[in-house]
Amino acid sequence: MKTKKCKVCGTEFVPRSTLNKYCGILCAQKHNKKKQTKKRAPSKTTLKKKADKIWKSVGKKGAVCEICKRLPEQRVEYKQLHAHHIVGRRNMTLRWDLRNRIWLCAYHHTLGPVSAHNSPRWFMEEFFKKYYPDDYKYLKEKEITLTHVSNDYLEECMERMKDESI
Repeated sequence: MKTKKCKVCGTEFVPRSTLNKYCGILCAQKHNKKKQTKKRAPSKTTLKKKADKIWKSVGKKGAVCEICKRLPEQRVEYKQLHAHHIVGRRNMTLRWDLRNRIWLCAYHHTLGPVSAHNSPRWFMEEFFKKYYPDDYKYLKEKEITLTHVSNDYLEECMERMKDESI
């Protein structure tokens, strides 16, 4: 049989069959290890989770509950802040737009009777529209529902959010 050159170390060897590409088991293992450690492009799910994490964290330091701040009669003493999507997360056009986020304490986000999730109409019409008219108009204009996004779009959104945080 003819000799072959090992694809890993370059040593000449006599293969046992025509399928042998490596001089021995160590070179075959090295090749397989290199193959496994190749960096794959991140999946869309991974990118969405990364973008969500950035969206939730940008600008949190020093933030306060917007309802507690604007309506003194509604003030409660909750320490935990939540990032709330004004237009739901399903809307991919606005999901990672920082103008589509408002900081709320746990009470005004989900726990209280007058919260963004328990009284969505009150939140949008009585609170958000009244105190943030420019953002309300902006979100209404951009409220086109995209159901699928590309990885490039997700990476672009993450870059934009990082730039806005500086």
